[in-house]
Amino acid sequence: MPDVLTSLVIRYWRLSVGSWLVLTIAATGIVTGWVNSLGFFPAHAPLWHQVAADGESVRLPASVPTTRGELLFNQAFPDERLGSSAVVILYRDGSPLTSLDRAFIENELTPRLAAIQTEPGATIKRVRDFNDRSIGKILDNRTGEATMIVADLQHDFLDQRNKPTVDRIQQVIQSERGALSSAVPAGLQIALGGSATVGRDLVRAAGDDAHSLHVWPMPVIICLSLAFFRAPLMALMPAVITFISLHMSLAGMILLGWAGSSGIEPLTMLRPFAGLQTFVCILVYGAGLNYSIFLIARYRGEIDRGAAVDHALASALHNSGTSVIASVGTIFCGIGTMLVASFGKYQQVGGAIALSLGMTLVCSLTLLPALLKMTDRFAFWPRVNNPEADNSNSTLLAGWAHHVYPTPFAEQSWAILYRHPFVILSTVVAVMIPFAVIGIVVHGRTSYGVLGDLPPNNPGVVGSLAIEKYFGAGQCGPVTVVVRNPRIDFSSPDRYEMIESSITKLTEQRQQLDIVDIRSLIDPLGLEIETGFLVRGLAKRFYISTAPEHESHVMRLDLLMQEDAFSQDSRRQLKVIEQTLRESLPESVRAETELSFIGTTASVMDLKTITDRDQIVLDCGMLAIVFAVLIGITRKVAVSCYLILSVCFVYCVTLGLTAAIFWMLDPGFAGTDWKVPIFLFTILVAMGQDHNVFLISRIREEQLEIGLIGGIRSAMYLTSSTLSKCNLITAGAFFCLVVSGHLSASRQLGTALTLGILLDTFVARQILFPAWLLTFEPNRSRILATTAVIASPASLQELSGSRVVL
Repeated sequence: MPDVLTSLVIRYWRLSVGSWLVLTIAATGIVTGWVNSLGFFPAHAPLWHQVAADGESVRLPASVPTTRGELLFNQAFPDERLGSSAVVILYRDGSPLTSLDRAFIENELTPRLAAIQTEPGATIKRVRDFNDRSIGKILDNRTGEATMIVADLQHDFLDQRNKPTVDRIQQVIQSERGALSSAVPAGLQIALGGSATVGRDLVRAAGDDAHSLHVWPMPVIICLSLAFFRAPLMALMPAVITFISLHMSLAGMILLGWAGSSGIEPLTMLRPFAGLQTFVCILVYGAGLNYSIFLIARYRGEIDRGAAVDHALASALHNSGTSVIASVGTIFCGIGTMLVASFGKYQQVGGAIALSLGMTLVCSLTLLPALLKMTDRFAFWPRVNNPEADNSNSTLLAGWAHHVYPTPFAEQSWAILYRHPFVILSTVVAVMIPFAVIGIVVHGRTSYGVLGDLPPNNPGVVGSLAIEKYFGAGQCGPVTVVVRNPRIDFSSPDRYEMIESSITKLTEQRQQLDIVDIRSLIDPLGLEIETGFLVRGLAKRFYISTAPEHESHVMRLDLLMQEDAFSQDSRRQLKVIEQTLRESLPESVRAETELSFIGTTASVMDLKTITDRDQIVLDCGMLAIVFAVLIGITRKVAVSCYLILSVCFVYCVTLGLTAAIFWMLDPGFAGTDWKVPIFLFTILVAMGQDHNVFLISRIREEQLEIGLIGGIRSAMYLTSSTLSKCNLITAGAFFCLVVSGHLSASRQLGTALTLGILLDTFVARQILFPAWLLTFEPNRSRILATTAVIASPASLQELSGSRVVL
């Protein structure tokens, strides 16, 4: 950190404290929403919910097949524009619905649901039940045990504008508390499912997880900091920095989202999404604790050497501040690749990382020194006069002892490590390799399901499972095929034979393709329900476009699949269906016919393709930039390669351990959520880079004074306490997400981050790194005493010489 900035921060500490106090009040007001009363923003809802964009498919690039298909469908069938649906399923277990049941549905329930359509803010387009002339027959299951009432909504299933409408529908069907209680026939079961219901519950659970991360980690951070530092004021400082950085980051994203929702370019692509709060909380906790504890540890070390407060602060800012700035600069360059990703959410994550790290860096380097200056030596209370040194020297249990020099256990650990570095290195790696292999395998088999992400007793899950039970898994996510040929009039009777021939080809391979039913102009109610001429006439405008731009040249088919719409089997079968359908077309029209697949399965398939490609680019880009910076710092290719490989290795092991734990807890575990790998990798790289810069800088400092092996030993002893305490506190904050998380993805991410941080701290950095250095150091035989206790820098210099390797 430049000396000029250092002196300004120390000199004007009162201004710094006052400015951050004002900014914190303003940021907290924006996050909580009370500034709405000032008239700058709408006052009817929390600001985050107003500005957050929703949906997955809307964030896919315009070039992907699903996006093009949805655009064509919306143009060709404007009355059937894709949105979402809330489905009320009514059923009796083991017996058919009675006439009283159907009378209740027809006379009581459906009219009440239809009435919601006229309420202010409602997003219902229409409500249909078994009496509907177009699709009424397919709303009853084959055995007569169940029927559905479908409310078509205008917006995407993750759009928060659906929430009030879905809540009203749920309020209506909760007969035990509503006006319907006396009218519901005895024994009739009612549940609410559908994509809009599940989407509402997902958004709500994501908000609950973000709220939990606001509340629970702070007490954990304070308690662990108090246990480690044994000074109340010092324990509060990392929590204060983290709290302020978090609220400043969230407020900044809300303002960016508000600007983006107003159409200001290029801020539109930085508009936040609902689940981004959780990621920002995790990132700020990791970065804020790292930067705060690094600076506090260096400041305390200077105070222990007898330096005055101003001199100690200046030295801490100059050394640790420079390392932190270099680390953040590297991460900024690395996440630059996220801003050019194809998937919109990755762009927003990149923007959130840049904003959050920037806020945390500025807060740590300006407010924290001001707080240390303001509290003076009382920051170490109750050890004001002679603060005890906080340099734990245990390479395995660092952070728990409080001695300047190594304990006997630490010396014995170092002696064993020094005598047998290759044995220790190979043994630890051999134990971790199986989990790394599991991590590599599950990396390409992530889950895109939404039902498995919610608790089993969630209303949307209960209702959707009931729909699957009585109507099949495909009913919740049918595949729509949009067929376009500008030279073919699909409404012409002479073209019916071609359409029927194509459908026959699919019908013949229904079992191989896992197709349950096909609905088209030929069979508008499905293959097993007879349809007459009149029904086909009514269905014609539903399956053939009447829009002026595409009139009679666009046709649709609806396929109901056997497998769940989010499953890997559904995605594989969709490719085979496309090939089969294309081959069924006459050769004369095949080249000019455009086939587009839309729906959940098609969207997930495109989402996986885009995110897999983006993750490869992002991972390689971040690693390449970090590698280049490490070479610049260490000037050693081998050391830089090790540090990069260690991050990748820990990442794979962590992913494998996480998957193994969840498989043990739930044998039906479908795989890690697709968002976990990219978020885990990004955070491990970010925090690993912080630790690499901090550790390497300290090793170089020590080796300049006390030489080769002694410098490594001394740096490990001096930094192990700081790194261990920092990461134990961070792991405790991340573990709160495991305990309080409502979404399975949140619990998986919390578990993975906790394991990753602990593995990086106590294995990769305190065992593997020194073992690797000692294994590949050609002159280690020159060291005279392998078990000598470090008594002073002079004794280390005598033992180790003065050559520098880092």
